[in-house]
Amino acid sequence: MHPRLAVADEDDEWVARYLAERGVDRDEQLLLLVVGASFGASKLWMPDRFAAISRHFQDRHGMRALVLVGPGEVELGERIAADGDAIAMTSPVLPLNALKALVRRGRLMITGDTGPRHLGNAFDLPVVCMIGPNDPRYTDYCMERTALIRKDLACSPCQRKICPLGHQSCMRDITVDEVVEAGERLLGLSG
Repeated sequence: MHPRLAVADEDDEWVARYLAERGVDRDEQLLLLVVGASFGASKLWMPDRFAAISRHFQDRHGMRALVLVGPGEVELGERIAADGDAIAMTSPVLPLNALKALVRRGRLMITGDTGPRHLGNAFDLPVVCMIGPNDPRYTDYCMERTALIRKDLACSPCQRKICPLGHQSCMRDITVDEVVEAGERLLGLSG
């Protein structure tokens, strides 16, 4: 069964004002970059790669990149936004009701295996998910509009918060080109 979420009108209006205050028009196509991982450092993709994704989709496809973070991820999000010419959604960090309204407006989400990924699924948003150390069988549902990127390594899935081998290859080996290609394929775009 496909998940369904409701968004209150007042949350839609709040998000519209929040974005307008940051220079984002209602009709802009939004690239949502979910850059943190409350589970642990093993699920984090490299910040410079998120910044490269931001620049690519903005420069090549006219999308507006927004960096989404959770509590404790503000510094990371602001650094990625600055390096990727994106807008950091950090002041304030969006509460769940506003996050739902924002995700519903998105055009594409690039994320690790995070909670917002599931919001994207509920709103039929194309999602590129870098699964890293997690077992994809735990969240293998509503995958019609999801590109799952995972490296088949002897050590994964380890399900650990910190890479026990210290190399984090399950995330490091995922390239910008792979993520770009997956996102463009989901959107029906050419590079």
